[in-house]
Amino acid sequence: MYSLSTVWNVNRSHSLIALIEEIKSLGFSSMEINFTFPQSLLAELKANKNLIKVSSVHNYCPALESTYPKIKEAFSLAAIDEEERALAVKHTKISMDNALSLGAKVLVVHLGQVEIICRYREFINLFFKPDPQAKKQAEEVKKIYFREIAEKRDKHFSQVLKSVEEINSYAVKQNIQIGMENRFYPREFPNIDEIDLILKKFKGGNIGYWHDVGHAQVRENVGLEKHEEYLKRYAPFMIGIHLHDVLKGQDHKPPSLGEFDFKRLIPFLKKDIIRVLEIHNIFSAAEVRKGHEFITSCLAE
Repeated sequence: MYSLSTVWNVNRSHSLIALIEEIKSLGFSSMEINFTFPQSLLAELKANKNLIKVSSVHNYCPALESTYPKIKEAFSLAAIDEEERALAVKHTKISMDNALSLGAKVLVVHLGQVEIICRYREFINLFFKPDPQAKKQAEEVKKIYFREIAEKRDKHFSQVLKSVEEINSYAVKQNIQIGMENRFYPREFPNIDEIDLILKKFKGGNIGYWHDVGHAQVRENVGLEKHEEYLKRYAPFMIGIHLHDVLKGQDHKPPSLGEFDFKRLIPFLKKDIIRVLEIHNIFSAAEVRKGHEFITSCLAE
């Protein structure tokens, strides 16, 4: 029922067999391909699709080396630079093809970001300090950061819509679903209201909602949107979910190692939603196994 993202072990696995066997040893029968999955492993997996089920693929697949150093994830679908935006669309289409070749029916997509310096981590670190002066500094950082985002957001969002138009058309043609993921950083797309705008604009197409528990909960923890607001508004459109635990401003922890109450999710989870544990690679196999058992118990129907 649950899948494990390869973000947990792809960067330390010596072979595809080792990667898959480690995932299976923790009780998983499927995996999500993350966006650092290399071309060499992808080619090998295509030739050995019977080794494990691929539940979903995370854009971009395979991993790309960026020619735009300022961009964290290779190319941005929100880029003002048309060459970069076109490359982002091109490689998203390639990722759809690769997902289908692996038997996956969903591609999880980030829609890019406003091109400013990200100050969110600085804000989070100050926010959780007990010093009242730090709290004041946090509010100043937040004020400046959100003002910079607002100044450029509309221009970038127009590029997002242009990109999604092309992606949706290709997804319909190829019969694959696009999971539009709620984001961690405020400068990224889509924000909570933009999700609604995109779903309405492409109603009847292949654009759905992919919920990330940690992203939504950290935002709630620092005084932004309430987690349940995402779920209440977009559960009917949800095609998949990234599950991980949260402690204050830190996410991507194995379930049971944070403070999130996963039972909050139960009213919003349909049976056919893809459930993926997206756990960072600093955690041990024992912690991931415990997290798998914990989440299975929490969300048991």
